[in-house]
Formats: sequence, structure tokens, C-alpha cells
Amino acid sequence: DWSSDVCSSDHFEKLFDALCRRRGYSYQPIFMEPHSGSSNCTDVIKIVDRLRLAGSDSVWGIVDYDGVNMTRDNLLVLGENKRYAIENYILDPLYVTFALIRERKFSFGDFGVTSRVTYPEASCLTESECQTLVDNFLVRVGFALEDLVPVVLENEYIINYPKLCLMYQGHEYEKLIKDKFKELNVISKGNGDSALKLGVSEVIAEFPQFLPKEVGDLFSFLDEGRE
Repeated sequence: DWSSDVCSSDHFEKLFDALCRRRGYSYQPIFMEPHSGSSNCTDVIKIVDRLRLAGSDSVWGIVDYDGVNMTRDNLLVLGENKRYAIENYILDPLYVTFALIRERKFSFGDFGVTSRVTYPEASCLTESECQTLVDNFLVRVGFALEDLVPVVLENEYIINYPKLCLMYQGHEYEKLIKDKFKELNVISKGNGDSALKLGVSEVIAEFPQFLPKEVGDLFSFLDEGRE
């Protein structure tokens, strides 16, 4: 048996679990938190180096891009040159709209899609309908639909996002959407800083086909490294 010790948060673990069912990875990583309780790049590098020196050849670290981090040695970067941080993935406009619809705070029609009514119908959305949801959400938040970057999803849909949204500092992006959509407090339920991300992660688990491909590709890289 082989396992990969990945220094990361439980958010990465939830992403892996959602994609594993879809991609059929042949390994099950053990996700570890840095001892400091934080997940900054320095702490991750330290624990990876320590475990490597102790003889664990299968240990890898995963960190956010944060606008500067680059993949090197046994350090992988989520969203390198693509998205600022894990918040920008989990709280993707599509998944946040799904979460709001799931909680019956909004309808598909509120975001410009009149052909869908119930939450499970998210699985039937066309590429153009997904783009409409994203555009309407972003306009409500205050993003201009300019400097667009095409993003390929797991289901091969190509959705255009403003670069500013993708590269918005992760925690500030989360604050911004929570300020614009007070209804998200129902999902957060006041259970700490991770509550909203954990709530939206449940939606991702139900519809992993809408995750950007680079998330699954990162875990596939680890799978290929075993061969």
C-alpha cells in the first residue's frame, strides 16, 4: 500500500474526495495540518522537509498560489498563475449560487436562468447557462465583466471569469461576497471562519463536474508520481 502525506487543510481533503469519485485516483492521501495550526507556505515547507529527512519519500506539500508561490521540489501550488487561493475555488461563483439556491434564498431565475427550477437541476445546466449564472453573480458582487480569462471545468465547459475575481485575495474575496450576500450567513451558521467554505464544499461534493480542471490535475500529478 502507498499513501501520500499532504500538508494541507481539510478543504483540500474535501476537494480530493469529491474528485476521487469522478477521476478514480488510485491512492488515498493522508492530509496533515502544520503544527502551528496555520497553513502558510513557510509552515508547510518546514513540515515537508522534516518528514522527507525522516525518510518519508511520499510526502508532498500543497499551498495556495497567493500571487507568488511556484511549484518546486515536493511543493505543489494550487492554482499557480490561475487563482489566488483555495477560497477562490471553493467559493467559485457557480458553487455559491448553487448553495444559495439549495438554501432556497435565491432561485436560478434570480441569476438569469429561467429554464431551471429545482436545485438538483444544476446537474443539467448547459455551458451558456453556467456562464449566465457566473455573470449575474459577479455583477451583483460588483465585478466588471472585463479582462476575461477562460476556465476549463471538469465537464469540459469553458467559462469566462474576470481576472480580478480569480486573483482577488482569498480571505478578502470571501468577506466581499458575504457582505454582498447576507443570505450566506445561513450557510455559515456562525461556526467560525471555515463555516461558509465547509457549507459550500457540500455542494461541490454533489456537483464536482463544475470544478476547474486544474484542481483535479493537481491530484492526478500525485497519482502519476507513484508509477
